[in-house]
Amino acid sequence: MEKRNEEIDDDYVYDSDNYDDVPEVPKGHLTEKEEDKLLWETICDVYKGTEAVTMMRKAREMLGMPI
Repeated sequence: MEKRNEEIDDDYVYDSDNYDDVPEVPKGHLTEKEEDKLLWETICDVYKGTEAVTMMRKAREMLGMPI
């Protein structure tokens, strides 16, 4: 088994509840439409400028879904 040697960043504030730096989820409940919109916006932001987003936009348009 390979031993991992990593430097520890002493300036990093470790938050045990958010160890992978995922953005915080809103505390209220989202409707299904709000959840879908948030997911779609996140995907577009993450994959901005890629062919995948272009194809997903075309598919949503063909299905009559909001873009």
